[in-house]
Amino acid sequence: MPKDHALFGPDGEIRSGHYVATATVDSARRNLFYSMPGKERHVATVVGSSRTTLLQFDLDVKRMCAALAAFDSWTEIPGVEHPERAADACRLLIEAYMHNPEQVDWSDIQIALDAALEAFCLPEDYPERAFAAQHEDLS
Repeated sequence: MPKDHALFGPDGEIRSGHYVATATVDSARRNLFYSMPGKERHVATVVGSSRTTLLQFDLDVKRMCAALAAFDSWTEIPGVEHPERAADACRLLIEAYMHNPEQVDWSDIQIALDAALEAFCLPEDYPERAFAAQHEDLS
């Protein structure tokens, strides 16, 4: 499974990439660790807001671990000048889609596209050039 997917471990820990959120004696609290060999460290203690929403708390911690692991993998992609901006572009599209998949606004797509072009250091007219080049090949 890719390292950006968080998994629940046998002891209730949540793992993704080099990140592990361990259970504590308090069910609304988890300790988050970075576990790369030789670089292990405690990152944070995450505290839930309520014992009545423990499932949501675990899902949120799972998303945090997956996002941290995914960001690690984005920083390893060659040719991405600004990986955090590429991540922002993806996040913007996902948020727009999750808000209302049937009516994703063009402005949301344009903002995400602008962020992606900047992250990959591509010119503003790159989509048009890529489209034209693809259709030239078909002729």
